[in-house]
Amino acid sequence: VQSGDILIVSNDTNVITMVVPTLTVEARAGSHLILGQAPPRKLLEITLDHKSFPYEGRYIRQTWSDITGTYGLDLGEIVLWPGDYGSVSFTDSEGNTITTLFSVNFTLYYPLMLKDKP
Repeated sequence: VQSGDILIVSNDTNVITMVVPTLTVEARAGSHLILGQAPPRKLLEITLDHKSFPYEGRYIRQTWSDITGTYGLDLGEIVLWPGDYGSVSFTDSEGNTITTLFSVNFTLYYPLMLKDKP
């Protein structure tokens, strides 16, 4: 399912049709920022399960997308680690909650080793 797709869900009494909205998230290991795109001027709830929290539970914060749909959340002193995961969600005008899940990945850099031929 991608942004712009049309979903039709029905049961015995109701049919719901909705266009899948844009909701992206970028969370990189080593960063303290969660960034993405959402519909313009939406209140977003961001949750994060972080490996180094000294307590059990989730980090939950809210932020707004701007008029272009861009949003960002600065986690302050919390640095994202590989394996951290969470979600970004908002409620549309029809009362539907739209959620996207994310996990923090890491990038491996391998040194390039060249060997001269004898």
